[in-house]
Amino acid sequence: WMCVHKGGADAELPAYILVAFGVDRLGRRKSITLLGFTCAASLLLMPVIPTVALKTVLAALARMAIAGSFAVIYVYTPEVYPTGIRGTGMGICVAAARIGSTLSPFVVELLIEIRDYVPLLVFAAVVASSGCVAMLIKTETASAPMSDE
Repeated sequence: WMCVHKGGADAELPAYILVAFGVDRLGRRKSITLLGFTCAASLLLMPVIPTVALKTVLAALARMAIAGSFAVIYVYTPEVYPTGIRGTGMGICVAAARIGSTLSPFVVELLIEIRDYVPLLVFAAVVASSGCVAMLIKTETASAPMSDE
């Protein structure tokens, strides 16, 4: 489990660079979906991989994918809201993200008591479900003007 923590900030910079160059070509929804499923797949593979080195690579890939996904979501969210509620919408979304990041260590502590891989399964399910939800969103904002309504 400790190898998850080794994929930290080293994975975020490449994620931001890839997102900066790829999000307009691929689109916001597809980027969120692809990155979410990449993160989920990495997390699901970690319990069955025998070597710490490969687990570390998967942890870094998961961290890279989730950081990239968050970056795309941070760009995409205000583009979806009309100007009149854009600030409120972003505030609510950021608050929800912060609550989730605050609670996640406690969730890990509770779930790791069951089995050491259970937190990975739960987080993979959450990230995969976010990828599914992203596919359901009808609005694609890549190369589209922002709404002033």
